[in-house]
Amino acid sequence: MPINLVKASETARTVEGIVVPWEQEGKTSTGSLIFPKDTLDHPAELERVKLLVGHSPAGIPVGHAIAAESRDEGLWMKFQLGSSDDATDALVKASEHVVDAFSIEAVGLKRQGYRATSALLKAVALVPFPAFAEARVTETHAEDHDETVSDNTTIEEAADEENDGTDQDQEAEADMKPKKNPLRPAITPAGIQTTSKEVHASLDDALGVLVAAHNGEMSMDEVHAELKDIVGSSTLVNNPPQWLGEVWAGVAYQRRIVPLVQNKPLRGRKAVGFQWKTKPTVAKWAGDKKDIPSTAAAWQEVTAKAQPWAGGNDLDRQMWDFGEIETIKAYWAAMAESYAYETDKELGAFLTKESTDIGESAPDLIRAISRGALAVDKTVHIPASFAIVNPDDLQTVLDFSQLDVPHYTNLTPVSDPAKWVTSEFVEKGTAIVGAKQAATFFELAGSPLRVEAEHIAKGGKDAALFGYTATLLNRKEALVKVHFEKTKPLRTA
Repeated sequence: MPINLVKASETARTVEGIVVPWEQEGKTSTGSLIFPKDTLDHPAELERVKLLVGHSPAGIPVGHAIAAESRDEGLWMKFQLGSSDDATDALVKASEHVVDAFSIEAVGLKRQGYRATSALLKAVALVPFPAFAEARVTETHAEDHDETVSDNTTIEEAADEENDGTDQDQEAEADMKPKKNPLRPAITPAGIQTTSKEVHASLDDALGVLVAAHNGEMSMDEVHAELKDIVGSSTLVNNPPQWLGEVWAGVAYQRRIVPLVQNKPLRGRKAVGFQWKTKPTVAKWAGDKKDIPSTAAAWQEVTAKAQPWAGGNDLDRQMWDFGEIETIKAYWAAMAESYAYETDKELGAFLTKESTDIGESAPDLIRAISRGALAVDKTVHIPASFAIVNPDDLQTVLDFSQLDVPHYTNLTPVSDPAKWVTSEFVEKGTAIVGAKQAATFFELAGSPLRVEAEHIAKGGKDAALFGYTATLLNRKEALVKVHFEKTKPLRTA
C-alpha cells in the first residue's frame, strides 16, 4: 500500500493508518501469523486502545484511539496524541518517516496453525519496522503552537489575542472530538474477559515462549507483533489438556491400546468405580396390585491406585540462554514418545493379564478371533470392538488365499483382519478380544506434565516429565484371550 504524503493541521495532533492488514503474513513473538478479515476485535470504548512508543512493558503511552474501521485492506485506525514531549516527538518522527510503522499488542489470541481466529486489540505501538509490511502510518496531523510573545507585545495584549481566538479553538476542538464509530460494534470473543483463556498453540510455540519467558522478553498473555528475531514462544500454562494432543502429534509412537478402552480423567490418587456382584433383574408381573418381582442385587466398589510416571535430566542452561529451541523440542519429543510407549505397554500387559482364557485353540487366527468375539457377545451381550494380535502372527494372514478365508469374515465386528490392532505386548499364538466397556483407562488431565527448575550450582536446568495413570477392569467377561494352533491356513476340501 503506498504511503501518503504527510498532512499538517493547526488544530489536530493525530496519526492514522492500517494497523493490521488482512490476509498478510507477519512475524510476531509467537511466530508467523495471519489475521483473516475481521478476526481482530477492539473494545467498544476505543479510548481503551492506547498508542505507545515502543512495546510494553517499556512502551510509553502517547495517545489513544479515536476511530476504527474494518476496510478491505485491513483494520484502519486513527489516534489522538497527547500534549507531552514524548507525544510531540512521536508525531515528528512519524511525519518524517523515521518511526512510522504500526505494531499491535493483542490479548486472548486464538489460532489454528498460522491463522488467527480471534483476538482483542489492547494497544498499538509506533515502531521503525512493522511485522506486517503494510502496517504503516499514512497520515499525520500536527498542531502548530506558536507560543513566542514578541518584544512589542504585552502580556495583556497576548491574553486578548488568545481570547479572540477562543471561538475558533472551540470549533476546532469540536472537530477533534472522537465521533462514534458508525461501523458494527466490536464484539469481544467469547472467553476473552475471563481469567482463563484457552490458547491453542503448537509445540514450537510453547518452546519459544519458554525461552522468551526465561529471558524476560515477553509477558504470558500478550502477542507483540514487532519485527524481531523470534527465539521462542511462551509457557506451559493456559489449557494443559491441549498440550497432550499437540505433543502426541509430533512423536514417532502413537498410542494403540489406550484408545481401545474407555478413557476418563484421573481426579485423585485413586480411580474409583463399581462392579455388580449380583445384577438386578426383571420378570413377568401378574398385575392387579400383586407384589412385583424383586431379586437380590449387590454391587461392590473397586479402586485402583494411580501409577506415577517420571523421567528427567539435568540440561545445560545454555540451550535456553542461546534460544536453542530445536534441541529443547527434541528432548521433550523423546520424553513424550517414551511416555506414550510405556503407558500403552502397561495397559496392554493389564488387558492380557485380566482377560479370561478360552482354552480351546482355533485352527487359525481369523477363526480364533471370531470365536472370541462370539464368546464376548454371548456372555455380556455387547459386540466385541477390538482385537489385539502380535505383529508376527499377523503375517500368517498373508498366507491366506480367497479359498482359505472363511466366507463370513463380517460375522463379528472384529473378524476382518483389517480391523485388528497389532502390539508386541501380546504373546505370540494368542490374541486379546474385547469390548470397549471392558476396562477404563484413567489419566491426569495434561499428562505428561513438564517441570523445569534452575540448577544454579552446575549451570543447568533440571527438566523432568511426570504423568499419572490408572486402569480399572469393568467387566472381566468382556475381555477374552484366544489361542490358535497353526501358522498356515486351514485347507478345506
